Amino acid sequence: MFSTLPITSVYTSSLRRASSTARCIAAQRSAVVKQHTESSGGDGDGDGDGNGNVGVWYEERDDLLEFSFGECDGELCTPESAAGRTALRVLALWEKGDTLSHTPEGESPRVALQRAIPAIDACLTAHNKRGMGECVFVAHGRILRHSIAFVAGKEISEIKLDNSSVWAITFMLIY
Repeated sequence: MFSTLPITSVYTSSLRRASSTARCIAAQRSAVVKQHTESSGGDGDGDGDGNGNVGVWYEERDDLLEFSFGECDGELCTPESAAGRTALRVLALWEKGDTLSHTPEGESPRVALQRAIPAIDACLTAHNKRGMGECVFVAHGRILRHSIAFVAGKEISEIKLDNSSVWAITFMLIY
């Protein structure tokens, strides 16, 4: 699916379920994958394999992790358990646009976006400095859905995002 797109950057959450997908996308596009972490730096100068293959910039970032559900992390969201009832109540509030509610010890959408939006901006800025090509983000449902809603100026209820869905979004960076 992605092999025909001119992908030059892949940014992903550091959680395995996202990063394994991101690695497949990067490897499908290029035999040269330059792996970086948010702390490893790297100049992104476009160096490749010496044969003209520039490769794909690949970076795992903790600031693209899914929302923390705190005490409810790892619990099934069912009405049969107290943690499940709490999580379901908070999810319903989020659907209504409440960006401050959170589970005990968990993140609200506002807190999660305070880490994700600057990360996305930094990734897009770095990608833009490296030049041409498409940029791919691989992350998790809630953080992607809330980030898309924020960037698009939409209510969360307007953004439908299924597991394994692909969105194409055009950004204009204004400096």
